[in-house]
Amino acid sequence: MSPSWVDHQALFSVLPSPYLVLDADLTVVDVNEMYLRVTGRTREELIGHYLFDVYPDNPEDPAADGIRTLFVPSSVSCGPRNRTRSPCSGTTSRCPDAPAPSRNAGGRR
Repeated sequence: MSPSWVDHQALFSVLPSPYLVLDADLTVVDVNEMYLRVTGRTREELIGHYLFDVYPDNPEDPAADGIRTLFVPSSVSCGPRNRTRSPCSGTTSRCPDAPAPSRNAGGRR
Protein backbone atom coordinates (compact mmCIF):
# COMPACT_ATOMS: atom_id res chain seq x y z
CA MET A 1 0.00 0.00 0.00
CA SER A 2 1.48 3.35 -1.01
CA PRO A 3 1.39 6.29 1.41
CA SER A 4 -1.51 8.61 0.78
CA TRP A 5 -0.85 12.21 -0.12
CA VAL A 6 -2.80 15.06 1.45
CA ASP A 7 -2.81 18.58 0.06
CA HIS A 8 -2.58 20.35 3.42
CA GLN A 9 -2.81 23.82 1.85
CA ALA A 10 -6.07 22.95 0.10
CA LEU A 11 -7.42 21.39 3.29
CA PHE A 12 -6.44 24.45 5.37
CA SER A 13 -8.05 26.85 2.91
CA VAL A 14 -11.49 25.23 3.19
CA LEU A 15 -11.66 24.51 6.93
CA PRO A 16 -15.02 25.69 8.31
CA SER A 17 -13.41 27.61 11.21
CA PRO A 18 -11.37 30.80 10.76
CA TYR A 19 -7.61 30.42 11.20
CA LEU A 20 -4.72 32.89 11.17
CA VAL A 21 -1.18 31.47 11.22
CA LEU A 22 1.71 33.42 12.76
CA ASP A 23 5.43 32.79 12.65
CA ALA A 24 7.65 33.09 15.73
CA ASP A 25 7.99 36.84 15.16
CA LEU A 26 4.19 37.30 15.15
CA THR A 27 4.08 37.96 11.42
CA VAL A 28 0.97 36.69 9.64
CA VAL A 29 2.04 33.91 7.28
CA ASP A 30 -1.33 32.50 6.25
CA VAL A 31 -5.07 32.78 6.73
CA ASN A 32 -7.86 30.58 5.47
CA GLU A 33 -10.90 31.63 3.47
CA MET A 34 -13.21 31.56 6.50
CA TYR A 35 -10.90 33.96 8.37
CA LEU A 36 -11.12 36.39 5.46
CA ARG A 37 -14.87 36.02 5.35
CA VAL A 38 -15.54 36.64 9.04
CA THR A 39 -13.04 39.50 9.38
CA GLY A 40 -13.78 41.23 6.08
CA ARG A 41 -10.03 41.55 5.46
CA THR A 42 -7.97 40.63 2.39
CA ARG A 43 -4.84 38.50 2.18
CA GLU A 44 -2.91 41.60 1.09
CA GLU A 45 -3.90 43.38 4.32
CA LEU A 46 -2.70 40.47 6.45
CA ILE A 47 0.00 38.24 4.95
CA GLY A 48 3.52 39.43 5.73
CA HIS A 49 2.42 41.99 8.32
CA TYR A 50 3.18 42.06 12.03
CA LEU A 51 0.12 41.00 14.05
CA PHE A 52 -0.11 44.24 16.04
CA ASP A 53 0.28 46.41 12.94
CA VAL A 54 -2.76 44.61 11.52
CA TYR A 55 -4.68 44.59 14.83
CA PRO A 56 -3.29 47.38 17.02
CA ASP A 57 -4.69 48.25 20.42
CA ASN A 58 -7.32 50.98 20.27
CA PRO A 59 -5.45 54.26 20.98
CA GLU A 60 -8.74 55.84 22.13
CA ASP A 61 -9.24 53.20 24.81
CA PRO A 62 -6.87 53.69 27.76
CA ALA A 63 -7.85 50.23 29.05
CA ALA A 64 -6.84 48.49 25.79
CA ASP A 65 -4.38 45.78 26.72
CA GLY A 66 -4.36 43.26 23.89
CA ILE A 67 -0.62 43.38 23.31
CA ARG A 68 0.21 43.21 27.01
CA THR A 69 -2.35 40.45 27.61
CA LEU A 70 -0.99 38.31 24.79
CA PHE A 71 2.45 38.30 26.36
CA VAL A 72 1.35 37.35 29.88
CA PRO A 73 2.87 33.87 30.44
CA SER A 74 -0.47 32.33 31.42
CA SER A 75 -2.07 33.34 28.11
CA VAL A 76 0.63 32.00 25.79
CA SER A 77 2.18 28.59 26.17
CA CYS A 78 5.31 29.21 24.08
CA GLY A 79 7.78 30.02 26.84
CA PRO A 80 11.27 28.75 26.03
CA ARG A 81 9.93 26.73 23.10
CA ASN A 82 9.52 29.96 21.15
CA ARG A 83 13.31 30.34 20.98
CA THR A 84 13.45 27.10 19.02
CA ARG A 85 10.63 28.29 16.75
CA SER A 86 8.61 25.18 17.50
CA PRO A 87 4.82 25.48 17.41
CA CYS A 88 3.08 26.93 20.42
CA SER A 89 -0.47 27.79 21.28
CA GLY A 90 -2.19 30.68 22.96
CA THR A 91 -5.65 31.54 24.12
CA THR A 92 -8.13 32.83 21.60
CA SER A 93 -8.49 36.58 21.78
CA ARG A 94 -11.19 38.66 20.20
CA CYS A 95 -10.30 42.13 19.02
CA PRO A 96 -13.14 44.29 20.36
CA ASP A 97 -12.71 46.77 17.51
CA ALA A 98 -12.93 44.12 14.80
CA PRO A 99 -16.24 43.88 12.99
CA ALA A 100 -18.51 41.19 14.36
CA PRO A 101 -18.76 38.16 12.09
CA SER A 102 -21.98 37.89 10.17
CA ARG A 103 -24.42 35.34 11.55
CA ASN A 104 -24.30 33.45 8.28
CA ALA A 105 -20.52 33.63 7.73
CA GLY A 106 -20.18 29.87 7.68
CA GLY A 107 -23.08 29.32 5.34
CA ARG A 108 -25.18 27.77 8.13
CA ARG A 109 -28.79 28.74 8.58
